Amino acid sequence: MNIQTKIEADDAYHADFTAWLLEQAQRLRARDTDALDWDNLAEEIESMGLNHYRELGSRLQTILIHVLKLMLSHDDRPRAGWRVTIRTQRDEIDSLLKQSPSLRRRIPELSVELYERSLKRALAELEDHEPGRISEYRSIAGELSPLQSEQLLDDNWFPEPPQSN
Repeated sequence: MNIQTKIEADDAYHADFTAWLLEQAQRLRARDTDALDWDNLAEEIESMGLNHYRELGSRLQTILIHVLKLMLSHDDRPRAGWRVTIRTQRDEIDSLLKQSPSLRRRIPELSVELYERSLKRALAELEDHEPGRISEYRSIAGELSPLQSEQLLDDNWFPEPPQSN
């Protein structure tokens, strides 16, 4: 690709991303390697992989937050909704892992990485919902151990509610 063609490809990439994608796909199918926008194609392919990783992290964090709320909260009313959310996210992760099985090996490290942030978020949400019990919930949270990634994705596992005082 000469300099002028590179400039034109870069302009097309920034001017209309969808049109650029379709054009690049057409060039790939035609095996027109000289006309491909290699640098931007490589960047987009890397970005696609990162998007799946970010999606996995987002879904794992949602599971963690809701599992932690189930472990901490004494309120029975929102429990069914939290369980529905957990099931939904587990299903979505299952679909994502079928599409990108290599992400499975990233789950344990990602679960550990997200645990503290998820715990803070769960406590903040519980404080909004049950402000009178937040000190108790923080105390319970301090005694919790990080969750195993196998538990987070196990369709049959949900934590028990905390013991009533």
